[in-house]
Amino acid sequence: MTLARLCLPFALVAFGLVAAPAGAAPVPLLNAPNAQDVALAGTDVIVARTVARGGVVVDVVPSRGGAARRLLTIAPRGRGSVSAVLVAGSPQRVAVLAGVQHGRRVERRLYTGSPAGPLRLEIQASNRGFFPVDAAVDGDRVLVVEERRAGATRARILSPGSAPRTVPWPGDLIPPVA
Repeated sequence: MTLARLCLPFALVAFGLVAAPAGAAPVPLLNAPNAQDVALAGTDVIVARTVARGGVVVDVVPSRGGAARRLLTIAPRGRGSVSAVLVAGSPQRVAVLAGVQHGRRVERRLYTGSPAGPLRLEIQASNRGFFPVDAAVDGDRVLVVEERRAGATRARILSPGSAPRTVPWPGDLIPPVA
């Protein structure tokens, strides 16, 4: 065995000890049972979770300490209802995509707004027409991917102060793309 091969493990261990990060230990921000998605919005963390009977709760948790604030509450729909939620964010805007199913009826909603709140209902869709399936946020713009039961898809950009703009796209999108 050559000297280089013998010294390599010791060098790697020594390098690891010297180059070890001096950062602080992780700090738990929120105990969120049933959390389905999280996103960053500047220095805040957006936590989206489902609750019993099809309800949805979205909280903003300051990463630098402080109490969590409620950003959105969708009331439970009743026995047998189930929900799912996705969230995307930037320092300027948050998008929350919530779906609630009660029996055969499915309702999908897209809420957007500032991380400071309040969120505004942008899209509300049921089993007919286009319904949102995915969203991404860049600055103050939201890219939403929508699908129709027949299988057609489209992507639209939502920007404050302007009408939604459909993104030209050859053929169908296969979600999730955002």
